[in-house]
Amino acid sequence: MTEISTLHSMIKSMIKRTSNMKQYDILPQFYEVILGDGSYTCTYSRDSLGIETSHIGTLLAFITPTLVLGSTIMLYTFPRRDNISFSRWKIRCYTYIRDVKQNICSKSKLEIAEQFSHSDKQWFSFNAGLMDSDGAIVISVKRRNRPKPRLYLEPEIIIMDQDRTFLEYICEIWRKYSIYGHVHRHPDNVYRFRITSKPQILKFLKYVTPYMFNIERIGKASLLIPYLETNKDLNPLKNRLRIYYNVMDKLRVYTQKLSQVLYKTNRKLLIYKENDEVIIDILYKNKIQNPNL
Repeated sequence: MTEISTLHSMIKSMIKRTSNMKQYDILPQFYEVILGDGSYTCTYSRDSLGIETSHIGTLLAFITPTLVLGSTIMLYTFPRRDNISFSRWKIRCYTYIRDVKQNICSKSKLEIAEQFSHSDKQWFSFNAGLMDSDGAIVISVKRRNRPKPRLYLEPEIIIMDQDRTFLEYICEIWRKYSIYGHVHRHPDNVYRFRITSKPQILKFLKYVTPYMFNIERIGKASLLIPYLETNKDLNPLKNRLRIYYNVMDKLRVYTQKLSQVLYKTNRKLLIYKENDEVIIDILYKNKIQNPNL
């Protein structure tokens, strides 16, 4: 099945990013993805940790660390019955990692951030999870006409959360790395941690991007970093941004198609690693079939 083969290729590509990492380094990213976009119930005895999304980037940000941590993933799709979501089709993934579930349920989000703030790698990984789930990389190329017409780059890093105390702690720790963000209130009782200085955005991205697994965020970081390093002509960047958004549109169409195919054929996917190889099995009418990948 072409859609599953494509998913398999994308997962393998993300797994390659972890080749020089240890589970210890990747664990904080997984925590924050669960805290940000994940689902879990602390009052329920089962140890499932899940995610529900219509974005391939969020999906890969969940699947990649789960596989590296040695756990198996069940994936299925379904149509939304309401008009709340921007996309009718949703992908649901879940896994079982008891230690992570117990830790999340016994500590606040701030306490978990404090837990990972004592190691550089773990702090960068935790913030990669923030970017993968609740973050945004804004790249604005604008034109100024004074004193003469020219393009200028206006980038921004944004992390959103409803807990101002949590974001202020994030802001405080980053000051130790000479990165000075600010926390602002946003409509709907949400707060934003923002970095607007170009040199500090560059430092932040160099620290955090290696631990990110959201393909949408990685794509933007890969576009932005070279221009922050060299102050190149911005016209090629505008063209590359168009290409990037075109690719993202195609990925959204692909994700919807994958969801429709799995739902209409009544199939689920079992995703796991075996001997360093990513395996995807198709569950169909309670039987397992190996797809031709």
